[in-house]
Amino acid sequence: FDSISLQQSIINLDKAFSNFFSPKLKAKFPKFKRKHGYQSSYHCTGLKILENAIKIPKCKPIKAKIHREISGTLKSITISKSSTGKFYASILVDCGNEAPAKPKHITKLSGFDLGLTDFLISDKGEKIANPRFLINAYKNLRRKQKALSRCKKGSRNRAKARLLLAKAHERVANARNDFQHQLSKRIIDENQA
Repeated sequence: FDSISLQQSIINLDKAFSNFFSPKLKAKFPKFKRKHGYQSSYHCTGLKILENAIKIPKCKPIKAKIHREISGTLKSITISKSSTGKFYASILVDCGNEAPAKPKHITKLSGFDLGLTDFLISDKGEKIANPRFLINAYKNLRRKQKALSRCKKGSRNRAKARLLLAKAHERVANARNDFQHQLSKRIIDENQA
């Protein structure tokens, strides 16, 4: 194992317990991570990006879909595993660029209100409907949850059913994230502040 990733795990645990025991922060007791839950591992030094692979210490080059060009000095990498078994690598890069300057004159201002029936209401009266992704996927999730609860604990069929349910939940989460990302991009493009 890479010693830095193990050290980082201990640092994260120490931070979680210090937050819990701090009287200023109302943090809860740290949760023990489940075997099939969301997991992340931290690697710091010795990182290399190849043409279509990532090289981290103590491992062979790992095949990866690198979807954008990486320029600058590589600082760190966080490898995350989702509950569906997919791995993601988040790479921190120092480009050396200065932070963009704040605009001097703001001409377009908008106000938004999050609602219960409608997702968002602008100050101009434009209503954006709530897509309700979870309600639309309710029947599918219910069927898969029932199939999982019928399986015997520890069986391979239960592992398969758990994966199908996790994929269904991931699909709902992805749809929600995509909707919010597209909406925020549209609002940013139309307004300055």
